[in-house]
Amino acid sequence: LDGIITAEGSVGIDKDKQGIHKITISFDYTNNEEILIFKSVLDLLKMKYKTSRGKYIISRWENNYTFIKTFVLENFQPFRLAPNKSRLLINGFLNHQRTKSILKYLKQINLKDNKTIRDITQELSCHESSVREAFIGKFNRFGFWTISGKGINNDPFKFRITDQGKIFLKVIDTLKEWLIEVEKEYYYDQNLISKI
Repeated sequence: LDGIITAEGSVGIDKDKQGIHKITISFDYTNNEEILIFKSVLDLLKMKYKTSRGKYIISRWENNYTFIKTFVLENFQPFRLAPNKSRLLINGFLNHQRTKSILKYLKQINLKDNKTIRDITQELSCHESSVREAFIGKFNRFGFWTISGKGINNDPFKFRITDQGKIFLKVIDTLKEWLIEVEKEYYYDQNLISKI
């Protein structure tokens, strides 16, 4: 897969927010063999994608996360032969607002099990409605934590990190390590190019 994406892949970044928008893999739509190879690799890895104008498009945060997680769990840096693309992918994912928000909340419940909304609100100095919305609403579907309790005074909601949440934290830590190396390679390449 890395050979395919290094040669034919690109990373789309939301220029205003600096977050990843999509990953695309171009193919020659007249070459059925190439189409089948790319498709079979993406299907084998259970990637969700769309096809448009000679490109496989992996979009939406959760699909980009699955793409990146696949590489991290195999300890294989995506686009490792193309430092600029790798840098865009890693920075784009780390700078995505959803990544930042999930990371902020996961760090809190990773410190101690069974934290309540009140605990998290106090520790992060934020509004209770924001914490409630994040944990019970928009991010709960990713399975990074479990919720117990009824959400009432005598039995408040309590949150515990799951194995998937721990994997997410591992992905973030690995990406930060890779970014240090990618930045060095990128600036080394830029320096070489400037001398030409």
